[in-house]
Amino acid sequence: MPEAAPTSSTRRVRGRKHPPTLVTGLSGYAGMALFEQLLADSRCPQVVCIDLERPGFDLGRAKFFRVDLTLPTADALVAEILEEEQIGRVMHAAFLSGPSHDHLRAHELETIGTMHVLNACAAVGVEKIVVPLSTVSYGARADNPNYLTEEHPLRGDPKYPYVRDKIEVEQLLAEHARRYPECCVTVLRAAPVVGPDSSYFFNKYLRRPLMLRLSGYDPLMQFLHQDDLTFALKAALDADSPGAFNIAGRGVVPYSAVAPLVGRACIAFPLALARTLSAALWPVYALPFDPRYLEYLRYLFVADISKAEGGLGFSPRYSSREALLSVS
Repeated sequence: MPEAAPTSSTRRVRGRKHPPTLVTGLSGYAGMALFEQLLADSRCPQVVCIDLERPGFDLGRAKFFRVDLTLPTADALVAEILEEEQIGRVMHAAFLSGPSHDHLRAHELETIGTMHVLNACAAVGVEKIVVPLSTVSYGARADNPNYLTEEHPLRGDPKYPYVRDKIEVEQLLAEHARRYPECCVTVLRAAPVVGPDSSYFFNKYLRRPLMLRLSGYDPLMQFLHQDDLTFALKAALDADSPGAFNIAGRGVVPYSAVAPLVGRACIAFPLALARTLSAALWPVYALPFDPRYLEYLRYLFVADISKAEGGLGFSPRYSSREALLSVS
């Protein structure tokens, strides 16, 4: 499908040589997807990647550095890499693909790791930082409007580690943008990412033979195709558009229609029983999310993408329904 026509912000940078770019979290889906786009972009002469382990494939012209972002010395090490490689842009994608059984490790990677990356960026004066996060930060609540704009407060459950860490990361980014206004900080709040190759947890859930739903609840949901995530990441990195942007496919799908669209069976459970069942299945890795995530199968958290259309030139090539159909 053809890409959307660029907005004024994307036109400003088209054709311009980009500064060397750093990608964190190369092993994750977002990091890998952007990495491939950067290697194919002749305007980006230098690509540098950091992760815990070197990937088992040819990095081409890219450079790789092994860095554990959870270590106390990570900020100094990243700053040294940024300085030596003259990095001007950072795509920070070192995040887990879904809820973790190890809450402490997840917090160290996502919140503390982000703090280390931002400290390093501040030390060397990085011009641009792009971070892919999630619409789960808005929280799934009965009083949510039909479409959440970026100005809506982040009301995700602060007691839910998976959501709390993402909200804390957004707070760190907002503080960095306030302290360093010369740095363009862009946050992408992505709807659940699905597709034939997506490694995100909801995509894994869709591939299970049996899905569950909550009796008496049928929230509207939206999804983002994996290719549209890649398009949004590259658009955000190339545009000079600071702030938060919702990223999702067009349209919504009732949760009751999700299982039929991906060719799966679905059984309805009362909320109390679903909580008991998920509490039993989650510890043995038989379910890719814990009981707290059930709220997102109970209430809607649908995002308005108008700002991304105008500020990033983002136009999803797949609707939410089409994104789901690509899974099966």
